[in-house]
Formats: sequence, C-alpha cells, structure tokens
Amino acid sequence: MRDSLRKPKSLRTLFIVLFLFQSGVFLGLSYLLFEQSKQRTISNLLAALTIETSERINNQISQELHTAIRLNAINRDIVAITNGTTNYNSLIRVATIQLNNFPNISAIGVSQVGGYSFRVNRYGTTPNQFDVELLSPERPNELQIFRVNHVGNKFVDLTTMRPFKVTDWPWYKSIQNIKPNSWSQPHISREGSNLVISTYIPIYPTDTHRLPTLFVSSISLEKINTLLEGQQFKVKSLAFITELSGELVGSTTRDKPYSLVRHKNKPGYSLKRIHIQNSSNPLLVSLAPLLPQASTLKPGESRLESLIFAGNRYYVETERLNFDPSLDWLLMTVISEVELTQDIQKDLIPILFLLVLLLVIMVILNLLTAQAIIRPIRTLQNRTREFVAPDTCLDTIAHPIKEISELDSAFVEMAQKIHITLNQLQTANHELAEQKAHLSQILDAIPIGVAIHALHGQVEYLNPAGMSLLGLTAIPNSPGLDTLNQDFHLFQVGQNRPYPTELLPAVQALHGQTTELDDLEFRQGEHRRIFKAYGIPIYNQAREITAALVIFLDITERKHLEQILQNYNETLAAEVRERTQALIKSEEKFRFALQSTVTSWWDWDIQTNAVDWSENFDQMIGRAPNSYPKNVDSFLSFLHPDDVEPTQSKLMESVQTDAPYKTEFRFVHPDGSMRWIMATGTVQRDQNGRATRMSGINLDITERKLAEEALKASEETLQLALSAETANWWKWDIVNDQMYSAPSFHDLLGRHGDELPQTWADAIALIYPDDQAKVQAAIQATLEHDAPFNVEFRMIPPNGKIVWIADLGALQRDETGRPLQVSGIMIDITERKQTQLALEESEERLRLALSSTGTSWWDWDILNNVIRWSDNFYAMVGRKPEDCLSQVEGFLSFVHPDDREQVHHAIQASLEHDTPYRVEFRFLHPDGAIYWVMAKGIVQRDETGRPMRMSGINLDINERKEMEEALQKSEERLRIALESTSTSWWERDLMTNISTWSENTDYALGYSPDSYPKNQDTFINLLHPEDRDRVVAGVEQAIATGIPYQGEFRLVRADGGVVWIMGTGHVEYDDSGQPIRMSGLNVNITPLKEAQQELERLTQIDGLTGVYNRRYFDQVLAQEWQVACREGDCLALLMLDIDYFKNYNDALGHQAGDSCLIQVAQTLQRSIHRSSDLVARYGGEEFVLILPRTDLSGAVVIAQRIQDLISAQGLPHPTSAISQQLTVSIGIQCGIPRPGQPPQTWLKAADDALYLAKEKGRNQYVVNGAEAAI
Repeated sequence: MRDSLRKPKSLRTLFIVLFLFQSGVFLGLSYLLFEQSKQRTISNLLAALTIETSERINNQISQELHTAIRLNAINRDIVAITNGTTNYNSLIRVATIQLNNFPNISAIGVSQVGGYSFRVNRYGTTPNQFDVELLSPERPNELQIFRVNHVGNKFVDLTTMRPFKVTDWPWYKSIQNIKPNSWSQPHISREGSNLVISTYIPIYPTDTHRLPTLFVSSISLEKINTLLEGQQFKVKSLAFITELSGELVGSTTRDKPYSLVRHKNKPGYSLKRIHIQNSSNPLLVSLAPLLPQASTLKPGESRLESLIFAGNRYYVETERLNFDPSLDWLLMTVISEVELTQDIQKDLIPILFLLVLLLVIMVILNLLTAQAIIRPIRTLQNRTREFVAPDTCLDTIAHPIKEISELDSAFVEMAQKIHITLNQLQTANHELAEQKAHLSQILDAIPIGVAIHALHGQVEYLNPAGMSLLGLTAIPNSPGLDTLNQDFHLFQVGQNRPYPTELLPAVQALHGQTTELDDLEFRQGEHRRIFKAYGIPIYNQAREITAALVIFLDITERKHLEQILQNYNETLAAEVRERTQALIKSEEKFRFALQSTVTSWWDWDIQTNAVDWSENFDQMIGRAPNSYPKNVDSFLSFLHPDDVEPTQSKLMESVQTDAPYKTEFRFVHPDGSMRWIMATGTVQRDQNGRATRMSGINLDITERKLAEEALKASEETLQLALSAETANWWKWDIVNDQMYSAPSFHDLLGRHGDELPQTWADAIALIYPDDQAKVQAAIQATLEHDAPFNVEFRMIPPNGKIVWIADLGALQRDETGRPLQVSGIMIDITERKQTQLALEESEERLRLALSSTGTSWWDWDILNNVIRWSDNFYAMVGRKPEDCLSQVEGFLSFVHPDDREQVHHAIQASLEHDTPYRVEFRFLHPDGAIYWVMAKGIVQRDETGRPMRMSGINLDINERKEMEEALQKSEERLRIALESTSTSWWERDLMTNISTWSENTDYALGYSPDSYPKNQDTFINLLHPEDRDRVVAGVEQAIATGIPYQGEFRLVRADGGVVWIMGTGHVEYDDSGQPIRMSGLNVNITPLKEAQQELERLTQIDGLTGVYNRRYFDQVLAQEWQVACREGDCLALLMLDIDYFKNYNDALGHQAGDSCLIQVAQTLQRSIHRSSDLVARYGGEEFVLILPRTDLSGAVVIAQRIQDLISAQGLPHPTSAISQQLTVSIGIQCGIPRPGQPPQTWLKAADDALYLAKEKGRNQYVVNGAEAAI
C-alpha cells in the first residue's frame, strides 16, 4: 500500500521527463533555425560585401583610367584648336597643372618624331615639383631634363642625355602594338623606379608624309596599389588585382606588385613582377590554384568559391574586370567567415536571448501545469487513505487525464506560434539589415554632415562626415534644446557669444520651419569651421513633427577665400591709388622740366597723320590753344618758308631709312618774330617693320642762336679792330703816367674832352667798382711778369648803362727792361655778355629741372674717351666724384655685371649703325644697393660720318621698377591663389563695353583662350538662358547704385554642360563720380552644387526602385493640389498594389521580391509620357501615380496601359491565387479639387478604390464612386 501511495511522485517525474524532452526538442529546432538563418545571412551579407567591393574598386580605377584618356583628348584638342601653333612651353605648363590636379596620374607627354617631344613626370613624393624630359628640333638627339614647379616654371636644370631619340623612351616602345585609347602592358619607367601602364591618342597632320603627334598619359602600378590600399569596407577583407597569368597589379595590402632585383654583373637594380605564387602573403599563395578556372569567365562575370586556410573558411569572389580589352585583369576579393559571423552574432544575440527567455517561461508554465494536475491526484490519494485501513493495498487504475490532453494541445499550439514568430523575426531582421546597410552606404558616401535630432533636441544620429567636421569621436549627450549651442560649441561668425538657440536649424525645424543659414561657426580650441546649415522637419503619416533633419557643409575655405578676395581688392585699390599718385608726380616733374627748359614734346601717328604735342608748344609757335588743326600740314605751315622743304625731307628720311631725326628750323610768329627750334625724334615700327608712330621733343634754341650771331658779330668787330691801328686804341705812358686814346674811344665811353681819363688812376675810376681789383691785378701781372693783358670788365658811362669791355694790351720796355708803355684796344662786348648770361640762366634752369626729375646728363668725347657728367650722376652710382673714372671703362664698372653686356651692345649699335641709344640697366652701389636708370643718347658725327661725340641723359626709373616688381609679385600671388581655388578674375570697361577675363575661365568652359572675342556680348551669350536676364539686371543695378554685385549663375560649356559660378563685382568711378570700370571674381562652385543636387536627389528618390519616395510624393501632391484648385483643372490619382506580394516574397525570397519591385517601378515609368506625371513608391509593394490635368478617361487609359505592360512583362508568380503571372490592383480617384479640401481626402479616396478592387478579386482597376469594377 505504501508503494502505491508513491505513484503520484512517479507521475511528476514522468511529467518532468516529458517537459525536459520537449525543451530539448525546442532547443534543437531553435539551433537548427539559427544555423539556417546564419547561413542565409552570411550569403546575403557576402553578396552585398563583394558587390560593394567590386563596385568601389571598379569605379575608382575606371575613373582614373578614364581621367588619363580624357587628359590625352584635352591636350589633343588644345593643339588641334590652335592648328599646331601651340608653344611647347605652354603645353608643358598645361601638363604640369594637370598632374598637380590629378595626383594619381604618373606622367603626361607629347611625342612628335622630328619635332618637339616632352614628358612631365612626378618628382617622387615631393609636392609641387615635377621633372620634365624634353627633345627639341633645335637640339636633336639630346634629352634635356629639368625640374619645374606646380605651374610649369623651370627652376633647376638636372642633366642632359646624349645621344637620345624619341624611340628610346620606354613608354614609346610600349604603345607601338596597341590601339588608341587602349592600354599598354606594364613597363619600366625611364628612371627605372616604377612600373607604369600607358595610353595614347594621335593627331594626324594634314601633311600625310609626316608621322602623327602622340599624346600619352601613364599611371603607375604603385598608384593603383595605393588606390586599393585606401579602400575602406564594412567588413575586413582582402582584395587584389592580377593578370590572367597571375602577376600582381595591386592589392589592399602594403605589398608592391614588383620587387627590386640587384644586377649580378653590373651595378644597380631592375624591377621584377611578382606572381601570386611568390607573394609574401601566404593567403595569396593559396589562391593560385583558382586562376585557371578564372580564365573561363567572360568580362564582367564573377564566380564565388570557398576554401579552408589555416583552419578557417574563406570566401573568394573572382571577377573578370571589364575596363578595356587590353587590360585583361582579375579582381579577387577574399573575406573570412570569422569576420562575417562576428557581425551576425552581434545581431542575433538579442534573438537568442529572447528564445532562452521564452524557453524558461515555457518550462515554468509546464511545471506549474504539472503541479496543478498532480495536486488533485494527491488529494484523492489522501482521501483514500482516510477510508482504507493502513494495511489495505489500493490498486490505482490509470485513466486518461483531460487536463494533460489539453496541456499537450496547448504545447503544440505554442510551438507553432513560436516557429511563426521566429520566421517573422528572421524576415524583419533581414529587411532591417538591408535597409540599414543601404542607408549607411548613402550617408557614408555623401561629403556633408547629416544629423537627426529628436523632439527634445537630443542627437539620435550623426554620420561619419558630420563627426569629422565637428571633430567628434562620439555623439555628445545633449540634455535638450536649451544647451544645444554649448554642447556642440556653436557660435555666430564674428561674435564671441554662442549662436542663439532659437535660431539654430534643429530648433527651427522642430517648430516646423525649413531653415538655411551660413553664419554658423564651430569653435573648440584652435579647431574652427564655418558651416552652411539646413534644417528640415520630419513628419509622420499624421503630419506630426517627429524629428529634425540637419544638413551642414564646411564653407570655411569659401569664407576664407571671400576674405582674401576682399583684402586683395582693397590692397589692389591702394596700389592703384599709390601708382596713380606716383605717375601724376612723375608727369608733373616731367612737365615742369619741359616748361623750365622751353621744351615741348610731340607725337605723330603716321597712319592717321594726326599730331599731338604738349601745351607749351602753343607758346613756341605764338598761337592760341586749339586755334588750328593738329596735323603735319599745320606744323609745316608754322615754319619759315626757307625751312619747310629741309624739315620735310628730314622727316621722310627718318620714316623711310630709320635714320635719327635731328634738325633745326624757325617758327614764324603771327607778329613776324621768329623762334629757333632744334627738333629730335625716333620712329616706332610694327612687327613687319612698317613705321607706325614718330615721337620726340622740340627745344627752343633762340637764345643760343642769338648768342652765336652776337659772338660772330663780335669776332668780326674784333677782326676789324685788329686790322685798323687806330680803332678804339689806347696807350698808357708809364713813365709820365699819361693816358692817350683814339677818337672813337670817346663814343665808346660817352665822354669827351676833359671827361676822358688823363692818368691810369683816371682810367681805373671809370671801371665798375667790383671789377677794379681784377683790372689792377691783370696790369700788375703784365708789368711784373710780362703776362698778356687780357681782361673783361664793366664800365659805367654817364648815362648809367653798364657797358661790357674786352681789353687787350701789350707791354713795351726799354733797353734796360724798364716798362715804358702799355698799348691796346677796347672792344664793346655788351651784347655778347648779355646773351651769355641768358644762356647760363637757361642752362641753370635745365640743370634744376633735370635734378628735380632724378635725371642726370652726360657727354662723351669719343676721340679722347673722356666723359663728363652732371653733379647728380654721382648720387646715382653711389660714389664720390674723385672715385669716378672719366672713361667708358669706368662708367661700365658702375653697371651691374648682368647688364654690362647689354649696355655695351647698345653703345656699339649706336656708334656702328647710328641707331638711337636707349637702354634700361642697373647701377650697382658699393654697399650692394641697386639703382635702376633708363639711358638715352644721340651720336654726333663729322662730315665723313665718323662719330665724334655722344651725349644724353640718365633717367631715374628706380621707383617705377620697384612698383612693377611689386605689382608683378602681387599679380603672381593672385594668379596662383585663383588657380588653386578654381577662381578667375574678370573686368569690364564701362566706357568701351569691352570685357576681359582670365584664361582658366576659358578652360573651365572647354574653350581655348583665343577661340572667341572677349566682350560683354560674348559673356551674355555664355550665360544660361534661364539666368541671363537676372544676371544682367543685377549687374546693371550694381552699376547704377554702386552696391557690390554678388550672385550665383550658370555658364554654358562648349559641350553643352553647365558650370555653376558664384560671381562678385564692384564698380570703380572717376573723379567726377562717373562709373568707368567694373571688376570682380568668379568662383567655380559646380562641385558644391552637384553635391547639393545629389543630396536633394537622395532625399527624394526611393533607394531600391529608383522612383520618387513618399516624402517627395507628399510635396508634389500638395503643389499639384493647389494648382488644380487655383486653375480648376482635373487631378487624377492612381494607387497600385502588387497582388499577393507577401506570398511572392515568402516563396521566392527577398532578392526576388526586390527585383520584382524594381521591374514594376520601371514599368510604371514607361506607362507615363509627360514630364509633369509622377510615379512614387508609397510603401512596401504600393505605388502611386499623380496625373495633373488628366480627366477620368485619361486616367483609365493609363490604368489599362499599366495592366497591359505588366501582363506583357510576364513575371512568374507561382504563389498567386488568381494567376501564374504577376498582377496588380489599381484604385483611381479623379476630379476637380475644391478649395479648402485637404489633399489627404484625394489620397484616401484612391486607397478606398484600391481596397474595393482587392475585395472584388484583384487584377483590376476601380474608380472611386463607381459601383462595379471597370
């Protein structure tokens, strides 16, 4: 009886065993499902990763290969456009700039047998330096090698190789057996340090007997290796490219595809290709057996295989690349199963935890159920004991228990539900992984920051570009909107306080406002960036704001560039003002010099016969300004009749023979007076030697001529006086101190009789007091030393008018040598003295004028080799007068050593060929200082043409040279800054309407600089038609108001494409306030615009199907709804659903489902023919079409066309309940919207019609409001 009473315990044990068995089965099934899910996930992830790897590497390398081919085409077009006249230095400069802009191109060259051939190579890893190899027809069979900077300017010669021919270049040999735009096999570069592949494109000359010119670009295998090394993938993997033979081209490892091998019999090294069997990576070596099978693949095909290496499984995808038939390469991607399962396990851990939790809950429930079943049996047992004697044996008969049967049924139902739940979780996990990977690819690819803020301001997401821009390694934990500016260190540009919180894009977006701002500055220590940010609210289906999308991009460089441009404009304006003031001062000095020396300048345009001259020319000819026409005929009419023909002959001789123009003539004033003029001039000729202009000066020499005439008259008088013994003679009897004189002497002194001097003392008394001592000294020297008595002095007649006297006398002595008498003659030289004094005053004025303008004169006696200089010459050469030699050799010693040959050549040319002496050179001071001068001079010759004298001036041009050098440096700095930042300058002359711009604008538009005229009409034609009126109006407004112009517009390229430009400009005015010039800068912002457009496209396009997404559909529906309400037009809406798509997805898999959605989307795109119609993916397998200005009949036509196209496509649907092919159901809503009615009512009506189409059996379309399907 005791044993039978223990039966319940055995029953409990039975339940426990059953429960444990059930749990074991559950765990086994769970593990089996887990393994199956893991393998499917591995397959999907592996496919996605290999596709990503292949696409990235294919795109990257294809881009570089295409870049090389495109550079060849660009260089060919440059030469073709200029008909082969392009200077090879310009081509070298272009090739250098191209290498600087495309760092993965190794070399660019041009080859022409018998002509110019060059190749520009990178100089190792040194930035902005390139080596040029040049073969020229001037130096055949000689390879010149020199180094240039990043803009192609040579700064050092390296070496010269002789003999050398074009065919000796390794790249030239490598391209002989390939077609144009194909690629050569890898060959050794000239310096022997790398392996490269080359491509070429020819240009054939019109002369078919000559060989074509070849344009060659090369890419090194090292660059391809570097491209592969730089690839970043979500899962650690190994990728490498090899030829079909197994020789490596590049890999993601740091191993080079070649090795250096030391020569055995000679010094140096050579390059040897590495086969994967000889690789230092053992994993690569293990892949060698897979190569023979890869040769069966077609270009673009791939094969996925697996292998076991070092105890681990590896998956290998081999793809035969389809770059070019000449590049038969294989891409092999190797991914470890360990790397895949690590990520998968992270995603499946929550699912395993949930399964374990469900198992524990199930066991507990089963134990509780067993306890509940056993308790009544135990109670029954206890009650039986009360009625049965202790020693009575009670047999228990087992009967089926209803509760146990129900519990079994519950377990079965629970297992089925758990299985369904696991399948749903697995499907959801797969879709979530795909969406996460796709979104991650998009956000990782865009080069701008993207952040998502929750309703309370916390940052829920920040993409890698945003983390990098903000210098973050983790998203800060912001408690809310109030501290958002402090948490992310956001300030307003130019302010020291944080950016106002209420104006931040995230805050504005969370309040429903779309915001754009460009004055947001990030500051953290020394790290500062300026951002342009957009804030966009994110809505749910109920149009409630759920989050804020913030997009921000770095515009620090653009802001910095704008500041640089502004500073440069201010500096340039200051330099222009300073240069203008200096020019005004220089012109004022020159004008003063001309006025002070009675000199005028003139300029004759030989082609138009127009003559221009300075203002003081009117004084020379005695006419009022502007009272006569300025031409050669007027000039000749002012001349004395006897001087017209000689002067005209001199002019023509200079024009025809280039002989120096120098002559003397007379101007006849209207009052009959005359002025003597000495004219000099030089002829300017064009490149063909034709005389185009003649300019020179007119020097008034009237006073000199008068002095010469007076001197001549005086000399004649002296001759007459000397020939007449009694004319103005005088005698002094020294013994008796008695003075005697001729009668004519009385008239000279204006005295008669007793007024005449009787003694020597009386004669001295008649002399001007200041000159008496001089006369006494002269007579004393004669008496004591027999010196000739020759003295000039002044006398004062009774009329008080001073008379200048030239006194000549001789001493007579007796036998003993005692002085007896002095006799002589007196000559009136008053007129000559007055002329001499006037001439001295004129020379003094000239000296002051030359000194004030920094000019010195010089005179060289050629026969005696003696040079005289003005006093200010010594300041020019920085020496004292006693240190200067008065010979040509001494002069040349002052000249800078680099300029001496030039100066000596100019002097010799003037002496030998009678060409005008004009040269600019530098004086070198003893302290090393430099002094720039411009020397001019003319040669005077005797009757035989022999040079006798050379005289001229040295003009100080030191300030001008300093300004030119500073301006050149400033312009060079600006040019380099503009080229490095894709910026160009422009200028428009508002007086002539002529516009000019820098050459990089032409290149950006695909034109050569000389291919079209540069004027305002050309610029307007280059503008995009949609931007033309706006830009022209903005520029005209800037000219009218003086407000600087700034705007964005498009220029049309030669190939029809567009270039986005951010243009700025400011207006310059003359002294009267009239606008005369407008200039500014154009910044190429095409990459920024393309990034913005791509971002906008990504936010509008459904990532899977390529049609528009739900968000963009809502925007377009709202817009078309307003248009239809305003204009009273019909608006049709079609909502479409794929019949039994869930069954299709479950049966054929998600990849087939995705492919089906893509094909349906493409079919819907083909069903519409108007640009205003729109197809969008509404969600899942639902699509929607917006048909503006479409009535019901038109909407039905579109619906029928969709069904016909879907049916014709014949997509199989084995799990459909209505057809073996894919079908769709369509709901149609059409009509004229009423104002005040929300667009959502239209959408709901179309959805109701779609629901009705499904209720009626699917594969049909239903119009909302119709009683039956159509």
